[in-house]
Amino acid sequence: MKYKYLLFWLFTAIVLTFVVSCSEDDIAPKDLSNLQYELPRGEPGSLEEMIYGVYERYGTYILYDFDESVIRTRWTLKWSGWYAPVKPGNEERVKKMVTFLQENLFNGYTDDFVRRNLVYYIFLVDSVQPPLSSKYPAMAVDDHRFIIANIGVQLDDYNDARWTSLRTDLISNFTLGFYEAASIKPTQFIASRTPGMSLGIPSKNMDPLGEYDDYTYMFYLEGFVKWKNLAHGNSNSLTPDEAQDFADYITFLTNNTKTELTNVFNRFERMKERALILVPYLNNILELNVVATQNKNCPEDPIPENFFSQF
Repeated sequence: MKYKYLLFWLFTAIVLTFVVSCSEDDIAPKDLSNLQYELPRGEPGSLEEMIYGVYERYGTYILYDFDESVIRTRWTLKWSGWYAPVKPGNEERVKKMVTFLQENLFNGYTDDFVRRNLVYYIFLVDSVQPPLSSKYPAMAVDDHRFIIANIGVQLDDYNDARWTSLRTDLISNFTLGFYEAASIKPTQFIASRTPGMSLGIPSKNMDPLGEYDDYTYMFYLEGFVKWKNLAHGNSNSLTPDEAQDFADYITFLTNNTKTELTNVFNRFERMKERALILVPYLNNILELNVVATQNKNCPEDPIPENFFSQF
């Protein structure tokens, strides 16, 4: 199937795109005939060995030292801006980003799932200009490659909160690509959206138990995980579009503890109803094992195999 693209920004101009196939018959191996790049295997413990390991495991090239022709050719969106390569001496920072991607994104899914849905190329660069959209500070992306910018001393300023936010954005935007890529859409889930819903500013102190902020409580009541990413549109409505709604639920179901999922389902009927509609689609069509993925991401409080059948 033809893979789609998705772009996003991650605080310091980081961008990713991922794709997904929707049934076993539709799964096509990556055709790298025109995209192959000869990677060095590297010495044990080296950055090159780490990058080659990602290629062997997922079929994706992570490049930080490459010929300009590789990054210039075959861009679907005809990106023609300039980029500055990673400066010499930043190998440890490159390794830090590769490790972060492995531990905070790839490891959250099965190897097969990542291999089928990860782009061909991940370019690590110092900076890139101009951006493809004024809504995002520095990015370039197409069907089979993406750039991660600001690989240098900028990473030294990341505190725990910034790394955590980066991880959240990585996961959210990984899942956001699934909707456009799927040839079989989650029609029942989309049909379960409240017709004509246009949520705006909530009242104050909405949650009588004080567990959730006003926005979260208002959206949970209507069956939405969160409000619209304002970078994705100009409407005053905070209601997420279908793609974000879909992606938000995947992140919600696979990155929350059993305790939190149980609490939300018991308190918010619409959240429970919509989740129970979506889970069979994720398991059977998208081939994303929701229970196994949640268990990998929340090993301290995993959900059992029969979790969703209990509601």
